[in-house]
Amino acid sequence: MEKEKEKEAPPVTLGEHRGLWLSDNKTIGFKPWKGLQEDEMSEMLRKNSHKLEGTKVCKKISLMLTYMCVNIAGHVFWEEGEPGVYAERMTQGERESIISGMYETDILTAFVLMRMACIDEEISMKMASPYKKDRFCRWSGNLSDLPFSGTPDSSVSTWEYKLDSPAMVRGKQVRSFLVGPSLWRTAELLEFDSPSGTNLSTIAGAIKGSPELDGEQGHKVTDFYTRDLYDVSKKDISRIGKLMEKNHSGLNMEIEVLDKEEGRDGRTFVTSVPWIYPDFFEDSSQ
Repeated sequence: MEKEKEKEAPPVTLGEHRGLWLSDNKTIGFKPWKGLQEDEMSEMLRKNSHKLEGTKVCKKISLMLTYMCVNIAGHVFWEEGEPGVYAERMTQGERESIISGMYETDILTAFVLMRMACIDEEISMKMASPYKKDRFCRWSGNLSDLPFSGTPDSSVSTWEYKLDSPAMVRGKQVRSFLVGPSLWRTAELLEFDSPSGTNLSTIAGAIKGSPELDGEQGHKVTDFYTRDLYDVSKKDISRIGKLMEKNHSGLNMEIEVLDKEEGRDGRTFVTSVPWIYPDFFEDSSQ
């Protein structure tokens, strides 16, 4: 008699975890969202509007977190004195630097958690139908049901990619890269209307090192830039991008939406929670 297969453990959800995923210190806490915070954040964003030129939506998310996070990943941004009164423990620049250097998946997790804490876990939004131009579908759901995938250990989430064609990187021939979770600072630089696919910038932000570049006199290359990948073949870039999606570790924001007007019983399509749009953080989206 064959042994019964062990049942796979159900995925951990955001509501169960209530914290960051890849950071060593997974804690996070927020200020309350009241009229005072609404006013102060608007003023802060106005003063920093020069950092938001173009469509740098991710940089706006960073600024919101620098104001609303009391603590994140072991860093204390603000300290509450009298009830509701918060004093800076770090400068604006220091807070931005910490946010930029965190994992992309943890910042997205923090942003969704902030929405849950400040407004509501329930959300209702309009989604563009892929079946007919200019048709929108209403999706409602609970953000706490979003699952995590992969391991919460960042070191386990790093993997080696062997190049199909060796490339010249910083004057040396490179045959492989160590690839892992992307850092948020890569996303901050992007100007985009929707977060889809990968490019040189996102791939560069995910490369953690290379055996051919690391280890000399104890030196380890930790920051890669798009120019470092100029000699890497399109085939390798494409494969790395696909493997990054396959090896994703963090919050899974895929949702299934029903287009009720598509046929008698409707037709579903899979998309991502549109977190970059303004109504994600507006109570009007309810």
